[in-house]
Amino acid sequence: MDFKTLIPDFNAVAKTDWAKPHIDTKDKNWLVVAGLVLLMVIFVFLPWQTFSTTAEGMTQSASRLGITTWFGILSFIFALAAAYGVLYKSLQFVFCGAVLAAVMSLIGWLSIVDMTVGGVTMPAEAIKFADQAAEMASAVSSAFGGGKIEASVGHIGAILSLVASLATAAVSFLQIKKANE
Repeated sequence: MDFKTLIPDFNAVAKTDWAKPHIDTKDKNWLVVAGLVLLMVIFVFLPWQTFSTTAEGMTQSASRLGITTWFGILSFIFALAAAYGVLYKSLQFVFCGAVLAAVMSLIGWLSIVDMTVGGVTMPAEAIKFADQAAEMASAVSSAFGGGKIEASVGHIGAILSLVASLATAAVSFLQIKKANE
């Protein structure tokens, strides 16, 4: 396969007839890609980072939406590029947008960002430290019969976005490959 077929034609964007999107609800492949791209867009608005602490039966938690981070904003832009590809029949835009959105989602999954917990803004380093310190404090506390202390950081939105982006990239790649055989 010639990998140049995966590169989008940016000149086609200038020639796009914006009033005539290509919507083919009878084509199963189109429906799958359109659904996956829609999920990519939706998942950017889910919490990409959730931090929760529990001490002595009292729980506090806070979340940060993907769209409120730089990598979430870029993921949203790349998802919109993929949506352009779906609506105007350019699978190369779908593929490239999905791959770039997957990279941004992976960054979101692997990173910890600043957030506000209980009215207090915590830097990313403090959140990492709290997560590690809670593990140690919980072990010491339980050894002496004290209460359990927990802290956790979750990235469910970023993970879902990564899965949707990778699935979109895979399906569009297979469609491009099939069209060029």
